[in-house]
Amino acid sequence: MRKNSSESSAPTVRPLKQQHNSMANKPDSEGKGINAIAILDFRVRLADGRLTKFDIFKVTDDLELSMTAIGRELNDQNQGLVYDLSGQVIQALLADKQQVDVIEADDVHLQVEMTLMLNKQIELAKAYLQRQVLR
Repeated sequence: MRKNSSESSAPTVRPLKQQHNSMANKPDSEGKGINAIAILDFRVRLADGRLTKFDIFKVTDDLELSMTAIGRELNDQNQGLVYDLSGQVIQALLADKQQVDVIEADDVHLQVEMTLMLNKQIELAKAYLQRQVLR
C-alpha cells in the first residue's frame, strides 16, 4: 500500500442503490439486507498499474464462484455468509483506507483471504486463492 502523498481524505460510504445489483433485496444472516454492505468510494491499483474504482461486488462474485467451485449451493444461508464475509472485508479495507490514497489489488485479495481464514472458511479460502492464481 502507498502512503498518502497529499491531504488525508476519509472514504465516502454511500448506501447501496437497489438497482446496482439483483442481490439488493436479499437479507444477510442478521436480516439487515445487502444494503448493510456499502459501496466504497476509493481506487484500487491493478497489477498492470491501472487505477480502477473499488467494487465490492467483484469480491462477492468471486466468493460465490469459489463457493460453487467447492460444491456448496448458493442457498440463503450461504448467500448470507458471502454478504457477512464481504462486510468484514469492507470493514478491514476502511481501516486500511484511513492510511493510504490507493489500495493495491493484491492487498484487497490478501484481505479477502485473511477474512476467510479468520472465519475458518479454509476450503473456501483455497478455492478463492486458486481463482486468483488462475487469472
